[in-house]
Amino acid sequence: MIRPALAGDLRVEQCYDEDLRRHVRMARLLDPHTPGHAKQPPTLLDVRLIGMSPSAFSLSGFERVEGVEYAQSWLVQDTA
Repeated sequence: MIRPALAGDLRVEQCYDEDLRRHVRMARLLDPHTPGHAKQPPTLLDVRLIGMSPSAFSLSGFERVEGVEYAQSWLVQDTA
């Protein structure tokens, strides 16, 4: 599934996933202009850095949407 580009603050951290019963590295995109960070895109779980250049990098993992897991990758670019 290809989504339109999103902007926000990228956060990568390790947390415990109840469904997997283990710690996973997760990436989240937070919109600093949305109160309570409502309507956020799905979290990327089991995140791995798969490529990097001076202008962008790629993360891979999986997203869980309504209980279904989808392999996914994110292309991250600085929009400044």
